[in-house]
Amino acid sequence: MGKMNSDNFITRNGFVTISAAESIPVNNVQLSLPQLHNFIVTNELDADDFYININNQEKPFCYYRGTVFLEFNDLSNLKQRIITIENQLNQAVANRDFARFFKIVDPRLAPDLFMEVFSFIPDQEKYPLFIHIFNNNRYGRNVFSPEFIRQVSRYKGANETMPLADEWGYVKIFAWANKIAELENCDIWYTDINIAIQKMISAGMSAEFFQALVNVRDIKSYNAKIFEKKVTLDPLQVIKTNHMDMIKISELRPLMLKQGLTGRYFYYAQQIKTDWFHNPQGIHALSHTKRVLLLGLLLTHLEQLSDQDRDLICQAAIYHDIGRITDGYDTSHGVASYRKLVAKGLLKGIPDAQRESLRFIIELHAVADRAALKQLNKYGLTDIDRTLRLYNLFKDADGLDRVRINDLNPDYLRSPGAHKLLLLAHQLFRDPEYELLLGN
Repeated sequence: MGKMNSDNFITRNGFVTISAAESIPVNNVQLSLPQLHNFIVTNELDADDFYININNQEKPFCYYRGTVFLEFNDLSNLKQRIITIENQLNQAVANRDFARFFKIVDPRLAPDLFMEVFSFIPDQEKYPLFIHIFNNNRYGRNVFSPEFIRQVSRYKGANETMPLADEWGYVKIFAWANKIAELENCDIWYTDINIAIQKMISAGMSAEFFQALVNVRDIKSYNAKIFEKKVTLDPLQVIKTNHMDMIKISELRPLMLKQGLTGRYFYYAQQIKTDWFHNPQGIHALSHTKRVLLLGLLLTHLEQLSDQDRDLICQAAIYHDIGRITDGYDTSHGVASYRKLVAKGLLKGIPDAQRESLRFIIELHAVADRAALKQLNKYGLTDIDRTLRLYNLFKDADGLDRVRINDLNPDYLRSPGAHKLLLLAHQLFRDPEYELLLGN
């Protein structure tokens, strides 16, 4: 859960971290604080994820991290219970089964988590799930803001028979071709640019991409399956067709060499150590880190950043996920990553003036933008505008590699340069030997 929603949840329920508790303000409890601290250390857990709930006399202890909330009064099978719930929730997200996700998750977390995962929920499921939580969860009415309710209401008419149109009745569509003239007879388009790119790559083609609009009334049929999102239409009804300027993998080597990025990429890539990661072959480890490093470097070129800022983006890239202890949904791992970075002495060589900006970027890279802005005053930033620009750019680099889990929404990309890298992000993920293209 994002830091802001997390803080709200903790505050609403009056939880106190065990690290801040000197005693247990509840009678007749068999479990002592020293026993719990010993359990946490022995099982390599984080004390900041454990709380005391003075409002629950029977189970005054609770574990809370990301999507998992578990109350307990003894330590029997506790770690396994945590892992089981976490795995069930992660599997539900992986399967895009959000109805099951909200059935498993603790009801007190459901409203906050609904806002966190809202963009990942299929459009046709957004409003029904919201109504279910709003009407059946006694916490929802106090959590959902009027602004968020208005946002959800846009999806009231979404269904599987037709894609969601904008307020003027138009749907954004995508197709590929060698030149725009070839689209004059094209009657199959896609409503998801990621799927269109995947289809082209799977077909072994290399073409140009185009974006256009069509009125929802002129769509003949719609395939809403998760890896299709395809419409058939009358080509004469397609309007405002524009070429999408995107970098191809075939252009990567000359671009990197011309801009002097190749040496810097390998300088930082060679610093990445396998033992930094809990699961070196996982989806948030070595391969992901290198792709984020490369995409971040390209963004620093496209957005015309200085060499100093370029180095900061590279440092954020190679360290941002080293604190992860799971490959599941976890918005608090940024804090753990920076803590691990410090503990391993990896800050040596990074100028003091850069460190606070680096801390802000790494610690908050997995939380919602609005949550990060709320925490600006907790950091000793000498140039807030610069830090926020780097923060947004880094989140784009990290976000582009969400193609590996089929979970990238281009509407959430912040910089113009990031949209130019959308095709390349897919191609890098599909080609594990892309470093050979760069040379060294």
